[in-house]
Amino acid sequence: KGASSIRMHAGLLPVNPQHHGSLFFWHFEKKYPSDKLRTVIWLNGGPGCSSLIGALVEIGPFRLQDENTMIENDGSWHLYTNLLFVDQPVGTGFSTIDTDSFIHELDEMANQFVSFLDQYIKIFPELLENDIYLAGESYAGQYIPYIAKAILEQRSALKLCGLLIGNGRIDPVTKYKSYLPFAVAN
Repeated sequence: KGASSIRMHAGLLPVNPQHHGSLFFWHFEKKYPSDKLRTVIWLNGGPGCSSLIGALVEIGPFRLQDENTMIENDGSWHLYTNLLFVDQPVGTGFSTIDTDSFIHELDEMANQFVSFLDQYIKIFPELLENDIYLAGESYAGQYIPYIAKAILEQRSALKLCGLLIGNGRIDPVTKYKSYLPFAVAN
């Protein structure tokens, strides 16, 4: 038992060859058997917020106890589902790019993400057997629908089964209008 029993993989996969852009991933295999093969692909928002926050502070198998200690998270989602954390778009977290050619359009980000998934499948073809869920929070509320649309339009072999968006940044204009009335009432 313990961290040594957690199977994981991490690395960089190229998505923008012209500018040497690569996306960093950290994959955790599920710990216990479950009735279905599932993978949750987790994205933090930002834009520009590393998904390692999700891995190390929220739903991942580890918690940072202090600056020198990491402990197991007994409430991790990896207990019954595979977790794939991806730092995206390029230039976010451990993801790289060698110029200032950062993403400016959500369609471009989604196409690069599908390119990442296509390469990931070549390395880990068992992902094709899994039900896939795109999940995230904050600005991932913008990323996730675009990625799902690109997966469907490009007829990816992935079995996309659902989207999970927590506290998503979907309609900021409407949200901003609620701040003052909420503050006054509370």
